Amino acid sequence: MTVSLSKQTLAAVLFFAAGTFGLQAGKLENFSGLGLAPNSYTDPAALETTGTFSDDYDDRMMMELYTGSTKHGGLTMGTAYSTGKWTMPGMEDWNMAPSWAGFVASSMTATTAGGLPNQYNAITGTGYGGSDNYFVFYGDIANLGIAPITGIDTIALQSGSAIEGLWLTNTNFAYYSMLNGDSYQSPFTDGDYYKLIITGYDDSMTVIGSMDFYMAQGTDILKDWGYADILNGIGDGVTMLTFGFEATGGAKPPSKDFDVPGYFALGGVVLADIPEPACATVVMLLGTLIFAARSRRG
Repeated sequence: MTVSLSKQTLAAVLFFAAGTFGLQAGKLENFSGLGLAPNSYTDPAALETTGTFSDDYDDRMMMELYTGSTKHGGLTMGTAYSTGKWTMPGMEDWNMAPSWAGFVASSMTATTAGGLPNQYNAITGTGYGGSDNYFVFYGDIANLGIAPITGIDTIALQSGSAIEGLWLTNTNFAYYSMLNGDSYQSPFTDGDYYKLIITGYDDSMTVIGSMDFYMAQGTDILKDWGYADILNGIGDGVTMLTFGFEATGGAKPPSKDFDVPGYFALGGVVLADIPEPACATVVMLLGTLIFAARSRRG
């Protein structure tokens, strides 16, 4: 029997595989369905009411901490809020200013001013791909990005999906700090940089790899949405990401550390389904048919 496949037949087989088993590469989640009011953000202090309480920070000291997460579009993004109350065995309690870390949803639009009051603003003034919404990430530069078990500094996906890429930009706070300088650092000049270190994990919490994404190089400071190519920069099968920071220069003497505010804005996550075993069978069958057709013609 002679086996031959027309273009129409090949297209039908591919359509069947994609439609039946959900092969949809490049699906964008840009948070347009978050339901935020215009010019608003999710106050992390609300976790004191809605979050999970913990005061077990490490073996040396304890901090009152509330944690929670936002779940949207198959993504889970962690957030933490600290009341600022610390205790240490054998010492009196002491209080610091409240703080937060992780991801906060925002729809803030102002772009002309920096400083802490504008920490929830993306420098673009809007989300990515027509969305009004985005997330702002703030991280402890010294610690976040190295302890994904906390869940605070992570983007995690539901099983069966993988991350292909992220749309990222600076916040007002970080952008104007690098552009103009502030009480902590001088304006960026040639040779200075500020980058994210993005680490990808699979379903078993095994590290697949890491990549750098530059928020600023010298005086070239990111002001539009830029694409972090996770698929090619880290690899296939990434189901969780953590974030760290690194920079050089910018700090005012005598400080030797950089003092860029540790923020970025997330406008979108590009997702791709991981083929299920049945889908792999269809792909193998397709390959067999093509090989047979070519052999007959030869």
